[in-house]
Amino acid sequence: MTDPLDQRRTLADIALLFELSLAAGTSIDLQTNCRRFVTSLMARKNLDLAQIWLRADATEDRGAAGPATDALPYHLAFAAPTAHVGVTTLGADHPLLARVREERAFRVAPDAAEVAALLGGGGLTRGTCAVFPLPPRGFLVLHASHEDVLAEAREVRQLEAVTAKLAISIEGCLAHAQAMREIAERRKAETERALAQEQLHHAQKMDAVGRLAGGVAHDFNNLLTSILGCAEILERDAEGDDQRALLELVVGAARNAADLTGQLLAFSRAAPLDVHPVPLDALVAQVGALLERTVDPQISVELDLRLGADVAVLGDESRLQSAFLNLGLNARDAIRGAGQITIRSDRVDLDEEACRRHGGEVSPGAFARVRVTDTGVGMDPQTRSRIFEPFFSTKQTGRGTGLGLAAVYGSVSSHGGVITVQSRPGDGASFEVLLPITDSPRAIEGDDVALTGQGAILVIEDDEQVRMVVERMCARLGYQVAVTASGEEGLAALDAARPDVVLLDVRMPGMGGHETLARIRERDAELPVIVVSGFVEEPELDAMRRLGTAGFLQKPVALAELSRALRAALGDSSPR
Repeated sequence: MTDPLDQRRTLADIALLFELSLAAGTSIDLQTNCRRFVTSLMARKNLDLAQIWLRADATEDRGAAGPATDALPYHLAFAAPTAHVGVTTLGADHPLLARVREERAFRVAPDAAEVAALLGGGGLTRGTCAVFPLPPRGFLVLHASHEDVLAEAREVRQLEAVTAKLAISIEGCLAHAQAMREIAERRKAETERALAQEQLHHAQKMDAVGRLAGGVAHDFNNLLTSILGCAEILERDAEGDDQRALLELVVGAARNAADLTGQLLAFSRAAPLDVHPVPLDALVAQVGALLERTVDPQISVELDLRLGADVAVLGDESRLQSAFLNLGLNARDAIRGAGQITIRSDRVDLDEEACRRHGGEVSPGAFARVRVTDTGVGMDPQTRSRIFEPFFSTKQTGRGTGLGLAAVYGSVSSHGGVITVQSRPGDGASFEVLLPITDSPRAIEGDDVALTGQGAILVIEDDEQVRMVVERMCARLGYQVAVTASGEEGLAALDAARPDVVLLDVRMPGMGGHETLARIRERDAELPVIVVSGFVEEPELDAMRRLGTAGFLQKPVALAELSRALRAALGDSSPR
């Protein structure tokens, strides 16, 4: 007959096991689940210690390429009454693990000295310790100072069933955590992919706009070539001051329009660099004047230019102007309400130490330094670290493309310079541009003087108006001129015209400029060919240069500019 006390105890054990089973599966969070289990177990069984040890791959985010499972250390992941993560680590060769891998519970009695020594812990000098496997992730260690708590094999077997449920729960929690990580990674990947697609769409849009700008500039430059050429010829033949003044206005307007198309070509980023010495103070003064006309009246633009008229940098004037204008407009957008934009220039000599502070991107020497400072909202370090990234913008949607400062960085770098920024929230920003000073003389005097010459010129140009104007300009300069309307006609006219120089348009229907030049080189490797275009991409122009060219003229072509190109191609620089 069963003792009623034993029966009550059995029922209590069943209730306890049921409670622990519930505690082992009431949460999908690993830490919450294990904490509930070990605290409940300690309270109900009057234990002094309850620890859950898990393999490192369960407590750390390891990839499939990580260490083999048997070589992973075991971490003390959870201990009651407070959960601790990664407090102690057992190496894969720890003696205790040899028994744990048998996946059977075992007891050490009457005290836990053996297990305490194995675990490296102290204070377990008496009582009973039991170890339960949690396959395949780890094991559970229980200790009671009263020997009868874990003394019976029956209790160990009962707890085996509960720890089996705990092992299943741990696997579920880890699987859930892995699923959440995968979902988060997938969402992150989708977000990054959407951002990349948006950036690609933006880049394609900007490329389309750039190509449109280049196409417009090409057609507009053809028109300006006709206007400027005719106006310059008529200006030189004008009899009265009134006629001459009016024609000067036409020439000035045509040159201003040419500057606008130059900006369009710079925006398209396909125009070749027109490198020559540029007086930087004069260029910055032009930028300052333009900013004064475009910024809010509450914002003042102050210039402090100390380089002097004789200091120049070697570069493309339109690209440099666009870069400094972008810095000014960026400063304008950073100012809320009233404020000030200050542009300062001076000369600085960099030694090796100063060059190292700039990342070694420049070599020691003399530099022109331009600082653009504003009293705007400033930037935090995170924003400051990303401002030169393409498509990164702090402006509202529709107010910026995120390409302005990236283009500035590219322009400054392409000119052998560096750009840095200093800014703090609420203290505005200061951009510093360093550009190497050139010793090359600036050809300023005599730029408007048309030099006459002698020789035969063959013009290959498909636009009828441009063809007529260039023919008259060459004739006015003293040359014999033959004109053709296509690459095929130009090749056919080579023998009859016997030219000393060929003026070759790039963009023509049928046989384009590149193919025409290649055919010319098959027949005559030394004939000087000057390439003329309203819009040409740098790779195409480089390919033509490799075939051999005597120069490049950007439409619209002024009479003096054409005369110098012809004289240079003929090898004659003496004035006539």
